[in-house]
Amino acid sequence: MFTAAGGRKTRGFAAVAAVAVATAVAFLLPGLSSGAGPAITSYGDSSIGTPFEIVTGPDGALWFTNFTKNSIGRITVGGAVSSFAVPGSLPFGITSGPDGALWFTLTGSNAIGRITTGGAVSTFTAAGIQSPIGITAGSDGALWFTNPAGNSIGRITPSGSVTIYHDPSMHAPARIVAGPDGALWFTNNGNDTIGRITTDGSVSHFADPGTGTRVPLGITVGPDGAIWFTNAGNLTIGRITMDGSVTTYSDPSIHVPTEIATGPDGALWFTNAGSDPANNTIGRITTAGVVSSYGDPSISGPDGITAGPDGGMWFTNARNNTIGRIQAALDPAALLAALFDAVTDPPVGPGTSLGDKIATAELANTQLDTGATCSALRSFEAEVRAQTGKSIPSGSGPSQSGGLLSAADQIAGLIGCPT
Repeated sequence: MFTAAGGRKTRGFAAVAAVAVATAVAFLLPGLSSGAGPAITSYGDSSIGTPFEIVTGPDGALWFTNFTKNSIGRITVGGAVSSFAVPGSLPFGITSGPDGALWFTLTGSNAIGRITTGGAVSTFTAAGIQSPIGITAGSDGALWFTNPAGNSIGRITPSGSVTIYHDPSMHAPARIVAGPDGALWFTNNGNDTIGRITTDGSVSHFADPGTGTRVPLGITVGPDGAIWFTNAGNLTIGRITMDGSVTTYSDPSIHVPTEIATGPDGALWFTNAGSDPANNTIGRITTAGVVSSYGDPSISGPDGITAGPDGGMWFTNARNNTIGRIQAALDPAALLAALFDAVTDPPVGPGTSLGDKIATAELANTQLDTGATCSALRSFEAEVRAQTGKSIPSGSGPSQSGGLLSAADQIAGLIGCPT
């Protein structure tokens, strides 16, 4: 544990806080500090052509559709790319199936495709499949897909049996996801609603009478048990509960949000594909509605996004034919170490003992003692609050102490400390 050397002259809490905030906020809270952000990497390959959707496969690799190359791509977390040609044209949506294979839509040939992790491809056609786009695995062991050209939802079993469902409320359905209630939820791109269909074909739909559901596209299940979706038409992110209550969130950084997925950090991540290259970013929204955005010159026309097995969010860049990755998962041990360095360089005085408390939390975390880790973090937060009023000059204290408290609270959230 850290203790200051006896008799050594130490700096006041205000100076320490300045160092701590500069380090801790930039590292722990990148969305709140200008110029800082999670690492973004881009991978290119000549086989990639207008990639749209992307999903983590059962083999631990990322699989994606190459819309203009008529192929299915695969990229390992190390960046190795391979490609598999498919019969038919314009592959768009892709998902992991219940049979250990990847299933995808062939928009240009009105078909559903299947590819094993070994690269064996088969396709299925049936009356009623019309320009399919989105696809997901349902709770009933079948695959469900959208038919925007036919204003319908389709279902296909792993053996290839197809059923088509129509309803007057369906209008250009785009993406689809299996909800926590066992039903399928989908975006109706053509009439600004969110649709729901049970596995026996019962359909309902919902709209937001407030800010408005406008041109909804992407859809996913959030970590809070609600359905989250993108509104490309009014530049917002939407949330709908199982009883149909809709909330929308706006932020100046949201530009033509397209796809959305839950990340390993408990937030939702989405792609911003605005026409201005400066607005091509990766967005993040917490379940409380706090939005941040991350840009990079390598991001161009981002579309699909999914959580990878490596703590990153992987996304497609449809305009520059690359696959991108942004770091999402945070390691509590690394964050505790960063926070310790922030409050002990230069060392604080023995009367402050902020370093001691973080060191206690570090030790407890290595021993997998969540209770002791949380207790030490809360003790750290209490001392920050106590010392703020005593030592930090007026005008600088709130932002500095707020940075430290936010950093500690983020770590507590990752560990699972009670609120």
